[in-house]
Amino acid sequence: MIEKYILKGMACILLMSAGGLSTTAFSQSDPPDTAAPQDSPFKITIRKIQLDLEELRDIGLDLKQGMTALRHLYDEVTLQPVSLITEPEMIANGVLISIPIATQPVSPPVPPRKARVDMLMGQIRPVVSLLKKNVDELVTGSQLDVSDPLKAELDPQLTQWISLVNDVNLKLQKLETLTQGPPYDNDSIAYQASSIQQDIKQLEEIRKETEKLMRREEKKLNK
Repeated sequence: MIEKYILKGMACILLMSAGGLSTTAFSQSDPPDTAAPQDSPFKITIRKIQLDLEELRDIGLDLKQGMTALRHLYDEVTLQPVSLITEPEMIANGVLISIPIATQPVSPPVPPRKARVDMLMGQIRPVVSLLKKNVDELVTGSQLDVSDPLKAELDPQLTQWISLVNDVNLKLQKLETLTQGPPYDNDSIAYQASSIQQDIKQLEEIRKETEKLMRREEKKLNK
């Protein structure tokens, strides 16, 4: 959906590929037995993709869903019974009370529940898959057709978005392997879940900045 991050009515993405519904160029008959065989006709498919603020909001909801599932997965593999450490504190009239100051584990971590791990992965997987699919479509022969000032602002964000989504996809592949248990490697699952959360936070910041740029351009058009 990142390829949609262009102001509605102002931008389009040109996706060029061999094949599909297209126009044909450089096709002509050769003189019999004299000219070399001609290559297949070159074909171009042009697809215009537009974005409005509602679609950008939907992207934010997808990121939020993925973030929530990752946070719950992290909690599932780090759950451990603890007890409170307290210290006494004197209050008025010489009364002592216990003030909590820390916690300490009282037993090993609780084994993750397979049903919950599988459920949470089922929520994370489609979000990342959709992001990756859209990025792959965007980087295949695409070109932003926008004003130069807007393009200068969007290009760095687009580049960062693509890099982050590819990074998230690689980490998801590792997470898929780690969650095939039981048994589970709790620490490794927690690490990957936390790392993906950090990437999604950055994606959300890019989304917000893109929304701000879109609203600014929309105001210019409405003047």
